[in-house]
Formats: sequence, structure tokens, C-alpha cells
Amino acid sequence: MENLQRRASGIYFVRLTVPSRLHGIVCKREFIATTGTQHLPVAKIVAATMLLRWRQQFMDLERLALGNNAMHHDSVIKIADGHPLIAGGSFLPIEYRRLQC
Repeated sequence: MENLQRRASGIYFVRLTVPSRLHGIVCKREFIATTGTQHLPVAKIVAATMLLRWRQQFMDLERLALGNNAMHHDSVIKIADGHPLIAGGSFLPIEYRRLQC
């Protein structure tokens, strides 16, 4: 899992780069969060969950930014980055506010 890294303390953390087209909305270049564990199998599960949540938020933001226009298939693939977890049936609501960077 390329988004998962280990700190000197042994605790794993996950990071995901924000697509450049969303920098103005998110006001961040990347998301970084700790998994809170030193155990790789657990860290992978926690990281996959975080990545899924963040990618879902990217998709929601793209949809809101497009207004009534539907997302193009290629945009969805870029956000999903080939991960099968994005195909999950759940929905994570987000609040859309344009932040001042």
C-alpha cells in the first residue's frame, strides 16, 4: 500500500495528495492522518478506510463543483485511482463550504 508509511516511532500513518483541481476548495495539498497502530495488518485496514473516505469526499466535491453536470467517467477513475474500495455501497456525507485559503 503506497499511501501507508511508518514513522520512526513505529506507528503507521496514511497520506493522500489532493488533486490540484480541488486545492482551491480544500485548501490543502495533502491529507495526513495516523493509523494509531504499529501493527501493519491493522494499519492497512485503517488506512484503506481513511483513503476511501477521502476519495469519496473528492468525488462529492467534484460533483458539487460541476453543478448539474454529471461527472465524466475519466474524472471518477482519476479520483478512485483504481482502488476497488471506492465501489462500496455506502455514502459519506460532507458539508460543502468554500474555504478561504
